[in-house]
Amino acid sequence: IIREPLSYQYIRWIGGIPTDKKPELTISEDTKLVQDFRDQYLLLFTSEWNIRWATEKNEGLELRDFSKN
Repeated sequence: IIREPLSYQYIRWIGGIPTDKKPELTISEDTKLVQDFRDQYLLLFTSEWNIRWATEKNEGLELRDFSKN
């Protein structure tokens, strides 16, 4: 097994849109939609530019900072 680090540097909780099912979002190829153990959706981003782009392309999308607490 070879482990390689992932390039994601930013994690954001998804808000402002229904998340009772997998949200259909317009995201860049290097952004990843994931689900945590509580079935909440998050987006993983490689850059701040991708965060801005996702909010511009998805009306109503709110992104909340991920806390380590």
